[in-house]
Amino acid sequence: MVQGLSRKPGKFSKVPKTLLAVLVVLVACSFLGGYLVAQLFRAQSTNEDAPVDAKVENAEIGKRVPFPVTAKLDKIKLPANLKSGVVTWVSDQNRFENGNVVYRLDDQPVVIVKSDIPFYRDLESGVQGSDVQQFSRLLVSNGFLSEPGSKVDSRMIAAIKKWQKQLGASVTGTVGRGTLIATRTLPALVEIDSAVTVGSQLNGGEQTLYSFSDQPTLSLSTLPAQEKILTEAKELKVNVDNQQVPVVISDKKSTEDGASTVFTFTAANGEPFCHPNCAKVMSKPEMLWSLEAIVIPQTTGPAVPVGALMVDEKGKTLVQKVAGKELVTQEVKILAASEGLAIVSGLNPGDVVRLNPRPASGGTPETKP
Repeated sequence: MVQGLSRKPGKFSKVPKTLLAVLVVLVACSFLGGYLVAQLFRAQSTNEDAPVDAKVENAEIGKRVPFPVTAKLDKIKLPANLKSGVVTWVSDQNRFENGNVVYRLDDQPVVIVKSDIPFYRDLESGVQGSDVQQFSRLLVSNGFLSEPGSKVDSRMIAAIKKWQKQLGASVTGTVGRGTLIATRTLPALVEIDSAVTVGSQLNGGEQTLYSFSDQPTLSLSTLPAQEKILTEAKELKVNVDNQQVPVVISDKKSTEDGASTVFTFTAANGEPFCHPNCAKVMSKPEMLWSLEAIVIPQTTGPAVPVGALMVDEKGKTLVQKVAGKELVTQEVKILAASEGLAIVSGLNPGDVVRLNPRPASGGTPETKP
């Protein structure tokens, strides 16, 4: 037998009359509240059909998408090493001036010199030629010779000895084969080959030095979504030494796997990106610069929500301007649009326009791209 609650008369066996009264009131209130809420929502749904207007105000629209681009100088081989010996010192610089020592073999300096032709022989008494002429200019710039010459005479031998003494070289008056390595441009970035280390043996013929191109190649690897931004941008600019340089796409190639596209760029005016300060701007052979794709040029003017725009059968862009209790159809021109806002001509700040207007002359409300 299942036992239930006791039915004996007691304190809680009957519901008090006061409690019944409270329950009746609560039930009545709940019905009344539900009725009021229903009426409120009905009013709101009715108000959704009421016209909505917007006040025209001045605004600024623009969209720029930044990209990190690689600026890279092409490596160029300099004349090979022509000396034999043990490397006893290596410079830790990457930028060299005319006449700087790049490394030492058996404690004798190997010097980089600005010259259009290579140095291929001993420069000793009586030797003459264009290589002597090129070297003599270094002696003049260092103050050891009054004017350049194309022959190693007594005057030049005296200058060579002073130069050798300054460098800590053996003072002989003869510049040995392999002491000078020519490059066309100085000052410049110069890379010393990683094989040239203190204690290593050089036997002549090794490639020990590299210079770099005058201007960098600018490249960027992109995904498909980024590719569209670059190709459809109104303008591209790269930040070079705190200056915005306009650039254009010069080439684009897909990677072997087809997952990305590599763009290369040139300056819009055809000059080097960093002209005339490339040697100063490119402190390393490879650097990251910032490129901006200007998708929407910066535009300022009267702005309206795009929901206020419509197009008629003739393709004209229109708005309905509120004039008191009347609506006046006004033609406008879209100057820029972004994120639901359009800068237009044909309206003034303070004008009021109708949102989601009815089609004009059979046209369908829409916005131009």
